[in-house]
Amino acid sequence: MPDKVVLTVDMTAAEHDRIEALAHENGYTNAGDYLLSLAADEQTQEELMEEFRQGWQAAKNGQTIPASELWDALNSDD
Repeated sequence: MPDKVVLTVDMTAAEHDRIEALAHENGYTNAGDYLLSLAADEQTQEELMEEFRQGWQAAKNGQTIPASELWDALNSDD
């Protein structure tokens, strides 16, 4: 099994509670498993790692978006 990478996400307590509630509503025991399932939908581990690398590089270069925009995107029906 490959080594695990630790990913830390800064969010408010209310945002955490909302994700935790969504996790339970969708049959997950915790928010981490739920978020991984969203990211892993129909993608291989290699594809996920490449996307992570690209995202990490963008974050290091200051190419980020506010968390509120992330929540809006997650909540959209598109």
